[in-house]
Formats: sequence, C-alpha cells, structure tokens
Amino acid sequence: MQPSTVAVFCIAALALLLFLSGLYVSATRARFRILCAGADDPAHALTEAVRAQSGGPASQEPTAQVPRLISQRQAHLALLDNGLLDDVEALIKSLPDAQKRKDQIEWRAPIYERDSQFLQEMWALLGGDATSLDALFLRAAAL
Repeated sequence: MQPSTVAVFCIAALALLLFLSGLYVSATRARFRILCAGADDPAHALTEAVRAQSGGPASQEPTAQVPRLISQRQAHLALLDNGLLDDVEALIKSLPDAQKRKDQIEWRAPIYERDSQFLQEMWALLGGDATSLDALFLRAAAL
C-alpha cells in the first residue's frame, strides 16, 4: 500500500469509529430518558433499572457518599428546587449588620463546605437537621 492509501484508510477508520461512538452515546441517552421517564429522581431510576437488568435486588437503597464540597451554583439550584432559596436570602437580610456582612461573604463563596459553621447555622435556622442537609448536598451534587 502506498502511504497516501494508508492515510486515507486510517482517516476513514477513525471517522467510522467516531460515527459509531456517537450512535452509542445517542442510544444510551435515549435509553436513559426512556428508563427514567416520569421518575422524580432519574439517577435513582437508572440505578434501579440497572439492578433489575443485572438480577440484583431492586429494593435495596444505594449507599451514597455525601459530598464534602458543592459549588454555589449547585447549592442555589438545590435550594431553589426545594423552595428555600428566597428563605435563605431573606434570613441573611434579616440578621444584625455585623453578622449579616459575614454571612453575605459566606453566601457568595464559590464553594460550600458541608461542615462549615455558616451552613450548619443557616440550615438550623431554616428548621433543618444534619440528615436533611446531607440530602440537600446529595441532591445538589447531582445538578
């Protein structure tokens, strides 16, 4: 084979691989949408579907590791989804000036740490406990 023929063959093989991988990704996404249609928690629905296909117990809950850090975007979206974003902002505005300034700085941080004193106190003021804060972090990490 001539070098130009080899190059054309390699390019054609690469194009075929890229095309096939694109089809696989599209099919996987479509299957995920079908499996999770109507589910409140698509990640949980997918986990259950995988378990059912593999013959594993479908009713056993997966043990999820609570993330130590989430982004501000993830936290705000999770709070918004739970109807708490406006409550947090109103709570910070209602604090005495010295505390308000500190909490505004914490609120604007790009990363939220699960164990931060700010989050613990804000969550308690909203009526939450450690378990519900863990649940919020898990939900936020999925966003």
